Amino acid sequence: MKWQLDFGLVRVGWKVIRQVTIRNTCDVTARYKMRLISANTGEGWGSTMTVTPSKGMLEYGRSLSLTVKFSPTDPQRTRATLVLEVDGGITQYMTIRSEVVHAQVCLSTNVVSFLPNLPLAMSSYASRLPDLSIDATQLIAKCCIVFLRL
Repeated sequence: MKWQLDFGLVRVGWKVIRQVTIRNTCDVTARYKMRLISANTGEGWGSTMTVTPSKGMLEYGRSLSLTVKFSPTDPQRTRATLVLEVDGGITQYMTIRSEVVHAQVCLSTNVVSFLPNLPLAMSSYASRLPDLSIDATQLIAKCCIVFLRL
C-alpha cells in the first residue's frame, strides 16, 4: 500500500500542521526513527518541514500520533518522503506533496460596471440636493485576489 500526505495548496509564509499515526503491529517493543528527505535529491529535508517526535520506543500494539509541520519560504512544487525506520524491521515510506504559491493582490481594469443614470429631479426634495446622476460609461476598477503558480 502506498501512503501519502497531501498538504494541498499552501501560501508562502503559512504554517500547516498534519497528523500521521504509526502503530506497532509486532509482539515486542520497537525502536523507531523518522526522517524527511527530498523526493528529488534523496537528501535530508531542510528546516521548513519537521516531524515530531522523530524517534522513540513504541510498545507492542500501541499507536502514536506524529506531527508534521510545514512552513514554506519559497514557491515550489513540494515532493518529500517521510521515512520510518524500525530497528530489526521493515522501512516504510510515505510520500508528501504540496503546491506552494505566493498570494498576490492585483488591480483588474477589465471589469466594467455600467450604472444607469440616476436623476433625482423626480423627488420633491431633489431640488435642494446636488445633481447626483452618474454617467453610464463610468469605469469602476475592482480589486481581485489571485494565486500565481510558479
